[in-house]
Amino acid sequence: MSFDSTACGKPQTLPAILINSLMKLIFFLVAVFFFSSSHAQVSNVHPSDISGKWKLSRYTITKNGVVVDDSLRGRSSSFLEFFSNGTYRSIERNNNSQFTTKGKWKIMGGAKKLHLSNNVDVPDDPKVEIADHDMDIVLINGTLYITYTCRDCSFSPATDYYKKQ
Repeated sequence: MSFDSTACGKPQTLPAILINSLMKLIFFLVAVFFFSSSHAQVSNVHPSDISGKWKLSRYTITKNGVVVDDSLRGRSSSFLEFFSNGTYRSIERNNNSQFTTKGKWKIMGGAKKLHLSNNVDVPDDPKVEIADHDMDIVLINGTLYITYTCRDCSFSPATDYYKKQ
């Protein structure tokens, strides 16, 4: 026995309708699970969660909301190091050069942001870059990351993902 329905001008049987409905439900549940668990904001982050060495583990460039490049582009030895006294050091190694940023850090925005402020103690050192910006603290697939998205880069928006070592 078959049930006639005209979806897209083609008759469908009752089992086909049930399978289509089941597939839509499964897709919806997978999408909800992915978006709720893969990239979530965190709360209750303490300075001890941030203190330590963080390594650049992913770098993405997006265009129109789609990731077009996710290579590290020679930056595989770039680090952020957060000290318990509220200071930080960033070491950016790219090919044959190295740049260091030093300054102060603090957790803000309900433990969702990490504010980095510049270091005025060493402004004349050409190897020290002055920084003052916020980074996001996010949970991706159960792992804590610190991310920074450059929106005013010379190319499409780029995001750095740092993972604690």
